[in-house]
Amino acid sequence: MAGRPFSLFKRNRIYYIRFKLPDGTRSTAKSSGEKTRSRAEAWAINYLQNGQIVIRENITFTEFSKDFFAWEGPWATDKRVRGLRISRSWCNTLSFLVEKFLCSKNRKGRR
Repeated sequence: MAGRPFSLFKRNRIYYIRFKLPDGTRSTAKSSGEKTRSRAEAWAINYLQNGQIVIRENITFTEFSKDFFAWEGPWATDKRVRGLRISRSWCNTLSFLVEKFLCSKNRKGRR
């Protein structure tokens, strides 16, 4: 890692990044979607600056899922970086479903 808060490795012509966590371990690998080392490093730096890494250990599902499926959230951004098709309406639908059925405080438990 040579002083950087992340490490890079290449798999199938795409660079993946593992970020250093506060406890000294590394995060799971995240695809940068980039084919050159310099662009992958720039992607990792931008990712760190935007504060997108979840480093809290005791995070609730509701906190984690907040804005996860938003157009600018991690899921949709990752889809677009990898060149996959995604629409804003699908992101809105997924956000609605998570909020209504998984995060709602008035949700009744299953029996």
